[in-house]
Amino acid sequence: MPKTYFIFRWAYKLVAFFISVLKGLFTIIAVLVVVIIPKLLMHPAVVPFTAFLSAVFWFWSAFVSIPKEFFVSGPIGGGGSSPNLTVLSKQLAWQSRLNEYAAICAGVAAISVSMRSDLPKALKWLQDKWRRAARRR
Repeated sequence: MPKTYFIFRWAYKLVAFFISVLKGLFTIIAVLVVVIIPKLLMHPAVVPFTAFLSAVFWFWSAFVSIPKEFFVSGPIGGGGSSPNLTVLSKQLAWQSRLNEYAAICAGVAAISVSMRSDLPKALKWLQDKWRRAARRR
């Protein structure tokens, strides 16, 4: 048999392997999204914990030290530099990161509250609707 046949056969097996791996990954992600994460978000400790974390991150970001004075050296019209400007950029980046973490925690707390209060009602409504539809048949 020609060598090209074996190369295509090998490539086919490799593609089939990658497809099966992707199917497994997508199944795991689907189980996480549909089953595990909602159960974790509905746990009673999630709201106070994430609210506390968001408060800690926001308070921490409020106390990031920022330089008060900027002495820029360089040519007039731009292109100047200052060590304080470098410190300012690093501190603002750190403050932005802390605010990002705080917003994520606050969002998780809000989602958890809405799931704990609205999800059982929505599921009961769907269950009643499905029962009514089953009775009609």
